[in-house]
Order: sequence, then C-alpha cells, then structure tokens
Amino acid sequence: MIVWIDFRNTSSDLINYKQLLFTIAKLDTNNTYYIYTNNPLEISFKNVIIKKVSSDSAFIKETKKDNIDLMVFINKKTPFFYKWKNIVVVEDLIDLAYPKVVNNWSLNKWKNMFMLKHKLKKADKILCFDKNTKVMLNELLNIEENKIKKIQLFFDNKSTDIVNKIDVETDVKIKYSIANDYIVYPWKIWNERNILRFLEVYKELTQLKKLDLVLLWEEVSNDIETREKIMRLWIKSSVHFINEEEVYDLIYKQSKLVVLPSLYEVFPICLLTAIHNDATIIASDIPNISEIFVDKIYYFSPKSNKDMLQNIVSCMVAWKKEIDYSKIIDTYTVETTANAFINTISTI
Repeated sequence: MIVWIDFRNTSSDLINYKQLLFTIAKLDTNNTYYIYTNNPLEISFKNVIIKKVSSDSAFIKETKKDNIDLMVFINKKTPFFYKWKNIVVVEDLIDLAYPKVVNNWSLNKWKNMFMLKHKLKKADKILCFDKNTKVMLNELLNIEENKIKKIQLFFDNKSTDIVNKIDVETDVKIKYSIANDYIVYPWKIWNERNILRFLEVYKELTQLKKLDLVLLWEEVSNDIETREKIMRLWIKSSVHFINEEEVYDLIYKQSKLVVLPSLYEVFPICLLTAIHNDATIIASDIPNISEIFVDKIYYFSPKSNKDMLQNIVSCMVAWKKEIDYSKIIDTYTVETTANAFINTISTI
C-alpha cells in the first residue's frame, strides 16, 4: 500500500515526529511512504519518498495526480476540502479545554470546534494519545467511538552529546549565582501548566526553608503574567530563568526536586530530561502522569495550594524512593508507538 503523510509545518512539543517516522519506515517493509514536507527531512530508506510541497492548494493539486491509497494528517492539520481516505492524528484538544483568555475566546472556541468537527467527521480513523482526548472527541465533537484509537506515546531516545560538551563537574549554583539548594519547574507555561498557583506555593515554601527556584525555557522568562506574579510575591531574588539547553542535564542532576503542577498532560514528555538524569520528581496526581510513573515519584493535588505545599515538604523530608526510571523508559518506546501506527494502517 502507498501511504502519504502530510508532514508540512509539523512542530510539536509532545512528539518527536522525525524519530517516529524514521522508526515506522524502519519497521514497516510492507508499505511505501510518500512524505509531503516543506522543511528539510532526511530519512534514507527505500520505502520512503520525500516530496516538497508548501501551500494547501499545491498540496491538493499534488494529491490529485498521485496514486494515494491512504493519507495521514499530523495533529489536526487537514485541508478543509480533502475528501479521500485518511487518518488524522490528534495530539490533544487543549485549545478547546483551555482556550486562550481573549475578549472573543468563546467565539473562537466554537468556531474552532466547528472547523475541527467538520475535518474529523471525514476521517476514516483518528489517532489520539490519552483517554481525555478520546472522551472529548466522542462527547464534545460527537465523533463515533469506533473511529477513535488511542495509542501509547514514547519518551525520546535522549542523546548525551549536549551534556558531554560541558564540564560535568560544573557547579550549577556557582555558575548561575543560585544562593541555595533549588527546585526545578520544567518547560512551558500554558494555562494547564498551573504555574501561577505553583508560584504562590513556592512563596510559602520559602518561608519554611531556604530554597531557590529554576524556571527552564525561554518562553517562561518572556511571559509577562508570570513575571508580574513573581514581582507581586516578592520572590524575584530567588527565581532564576535559565535557557541554556546544554546545561539542562546538570541542572536536573544537581536539583533537590523537580515539580510539575500541571492540571492536564497528554503525556509527560516535559519530564524527559529529568528522568534521564534520575531527578527526584513530584507531580500532579492526574491519570496521564500517575499511570506512567505509579510509585516512582511523589504526588500532590494540582488544585489545592495546601495539598501541594504539604506534599512538597513531606517529599523533601522523606526522600525514601529509590530513583530508577529505566523500566519506564523501556516501556514507553518509539518502537511501541510505531508498531501501533503500522497496525492501524493495516486495518484501514
């Protein structure tokens, strides 16, 4: 079978699509993959052919002249008028669950729902990665349950090349003028990541113990609301914004604790570097985190300042868990995701 994959403008914080495509091509010797892309992409397998296409109009024109058995659209990016056999990958529906706070957010939400529902109704199969998204597809967008398939995601095979470029003996606290032991908040600050509530809890935590906070990722330092919250809480002197990826491994290795206070996570890929460095983790007690880590990490309620504070303090006092995430990394592999993808194709 000839399978076409629309890989145009595909960027994701959740999935390493290049790694996934590479593994699919490596494992699947029965199908031929044509990949539409507008960015450089190198996959050197005999069953993979790469075609450069940019606009939707050029894409539709190309598909009409090509012999397509099945098209795969990545992360809801389906051209409105596409009508042939297709699979749509839906990473999440966070834009519906946590719409951006703007004056016309309600109008935008219902407009997005209408457009998405129209596209997904025409899909032969929809792939998603968590139960919440599957339920929302069914109940909110009225997609037939038998059209939706949930498959397991994976933790990237993390390279050690970056950490090897710097001195592994580097003291992070000296390098960044961090006065005390520190905890780490990983990654981005979307609404569902609950950063503002966590900053309130961190303020209370500093009154019990001298402890600094490291916020990773450039986007965090540029967020006005987060910065204003830090100023209002009078914690500016103990909060550090670091956006140098080459030191992330060392930051996690030398941290006292990694805190993930999310209200919603499709898959906790933001903990990738933490688990590769065996950092102690405390996170929200929500299914998409607890089902993966079970008893390997500590938990709190993301909706209660009191519970969050109490459990962070208890965690830092106890520290009894043996840190070994190897079984988790070995379970959530790209090969498992790729095989689930290949099996889905065979059923269409």
